[in-house]
Amino acid sequence: MSKTALIVDDSRLACKVLSNMLDSLRIKSIAVYSAEEALEHLRYNQPDIIFLDHSMPGMDGLETIKIIKDSPLTATVPVLMYTAKEGDVYVGQARALGAVDVLPKGLEKDHLVNSLEKLGFIDKQQKQSDGANIASTVSNQTEIKAQSDTATIPEPSVSTNQDTPPPIRAISKPSPPAKPAWHSFWQQRVEPYLNRQKSVHSDELRHSTKIQTRRLIKEIHHTLEHFEHALAHRMESHNDFSSIQQEIQRKQGKKWLSAMVIIMLIVQFCVIWFLWSVNHSNQELLNTQITIANWQSQADEQFSKLNQKVDSIDIKFPEKKPLPTIISLINQNGTEISELYPTNSGNDDYIGITDRGYQFTVNSQGEIQWPFKNRYYLTDKCEGDAFVNTNNAQVFKDEEGQIWYTDKHTVTTLMPVHSKRTLDNKCISLNNKMLELIRLQRDNSLETGIEEKQSMHISYSQ
Repeated sequence: MSKTALIVDDSRLACKVLSNMLDSLRIKSIAVYSAEEALEHLRYNQPDIIFLDHSMPGMDGLETIKIIKDSPLTATVPVLMYTAKEGDVYVGQARALGAVDVLPKGLEKDHLVNSLEKLGFIDKQQKQSDGANIASTVSNQTEIKAQSDTATIPEPSVSTNQDTPPPIRAISKPSPPAKPAWHSFWQQRVEPYLNRQKSVHSDELRHSTKIQTRRLIKEIHHTLEHFEHALAHRMESHNDFSSIQQEIQRKQGKKWLSAMVIIMLIVQFCVIWFLWSVNHSNQELLNTQITIANWQSQADEQFSKLNQKVDSIDIKFPEKKPLPTIISLINQNGTEISELYPTNSGNDDYIGITDRGYQFTVNSQGEIQWPFKNRYYLTDKCEGDAFVNTNNAQVFKDEEGQIWYTDKHTVTTLMPVHSKRTLDNKCISLNNKMLELIRLQRDNSLETGIEEKQSMHISYSQ
């Protein structure tokens, strides 16, 4: 194969069809499927002829042929438009841009041979010799057949030998009857006319069949090419969808990676900030310790000077006075409940505070006092919980010997009072009077530290 061709078409079917036809004509072909691939191929290779499709994704055929003809490397290479587009306008445009011919898809066999003959890619003498050989072969076969059809059996020769018997005389057949006049008219006029009409109709039928066949082949070719384009578009859409999914996955991976990097940076920043804070705190603590050490040294100097001054002063100490008496409240088990302090009331009453933080007042016999004149109630008949007007955390003992206390965890609250009970046990209505009160609660030794059933007395010691 001495000639090479470059086929540029996005349809692989069309490339295969044209490649098979070129192979039968002893022309080697290379197929590419886009104009960009063709231009890249032409940068390093120069074919003898280019077959270029018009409708392709990206750059179309007319734009491609303009680039090919503008390049000095490929300007002399003949270009044939191999396309399904038709019309004189398109053919004129293609030839104006440098195409030598337009090869229609589906009907390209005859056009291909004619175009290659014009360009000198096919040897005419070789084609004529091939045609002559085919014609002579056909004529020889026809002549042999005709001779076989017209051959007759030879008549036997008459021998003069006396020994041979005399020839048998043939019995003459009766002559056929004379043909009627209409038969001669049929053979001379009607039959030749019918044969001519039959030949004309046969030629028209062959021509019509040939045209219909070409149209059918062209439609099939177009249909297959459209199907191939649709399939390629479907595959490209699937590839695009897959690439989009992969891109989304890559972006999600990048987001996760970015989030992890940001989290690591935040953690590192927090660690660095914590270390800086600790270092700063240690530095401040060290400075504080240095300052305290300086103050300590200054204080030691001042105390040293002060001691020297004190030592130089002659101090006369007064005579020792007896230690004050310590007054305590003791229960029957001998356990000290609280230390007592005299009140300013002028009576022999003392004030004490338990180790639980509850204050109380006792007389000289160690009995807890009831300092309130009134008890307040939220009902009209002095029923329900009793309230007093005092501070919290105190312990009291009523006239019946029952110990009450106000919880140290509760504060006084402004509330409406409907009645009160006096020391002489009278219930007086107050008509919803608002007072700052706190509720009385029965004694709880675990809370107050004082048990109701134990007797207590006052102890004096130095």
